[in-house]
Amino acid sequence: MDDFRWYVAEQGRRVGPFSDGQLAGLAGEGRFGPATRVWRKGFDGWRRAGDVEELAPILISAAVAEPPAEGATEGPGAGET
Repeated sequence: MDDFRWYVAEQGRRVGPFSDGQLAGLAGEGRFGPATRVWRKGFDGWRRAGDVEELAPILISAAVAEPPAEGATEGPGAGET
């Protein structure tokens, strides 16, 4: 069972609670990243997700899963004519 413990500041309002799995889904949608403000029980205030060590695996997974930017080339010689 997922633990629904995370709240996220989105467009000036608090939304949640979310599980780790749901945060990963939000990250995949581009709605959650290192600069996102998060809170959970035990925090004395809102924190940047990138400053919360236990969220690192979610943020790393999302960064690895991001597609290359439009116009980016992959590998040596890519895009050469």
